[in-house]
Amino acid sequence: MNWGNVKELIKRELTKIQNNFYGVISSVSKNNNFVNVKISEDEELRDANIITPSGIYSIPKNDGMGQVIFNGSTKKLSFIGLDNSGKTPVKLDFGEVIIFSDDCYIHVKNGKIAIKGPVEVQGNLTVNGNISANNWHSH
Repeated sequence: MNWGNVKELIKRELTKIQNNFYGVISSVSKNNNFVNVKISEDEELRDANIITPSGIYSIPKNDGMGQVIFNGSTKKLSFIGLDNSGKTPVKLDFGEVIIFSDDCYIHVKNGKIAIKGPVEVQGNLTVNGNISANNWHSH
């Protein structure tokens, strides 16, 4: 066994671990594009850029748990994920999607879209198909 290769492999793996942090969001920047994340009692990672999938953007709340990575090539911190374990407003099955904030949500399940909460449409609304309503109230 070549101990030099083993030593290099261990060093690379430890570097990967050292570049990943998990902690509590302590604050969000005024312009909502950076977070500070407390990773221990006396350590805080500051100004981690919020990274989200294309077309989706959300501002995490303080006290949320999330993961920060250190990008070795750019030397910048990136907040890449918020831990929402078990915090969804409805139980999800495989293949389902939910977008939620507080008590409102959009839930995609079995080819249907369910919306809970007030809906505001700005602009034109076109419906192709039938409309049915329960408890209709006209304003």
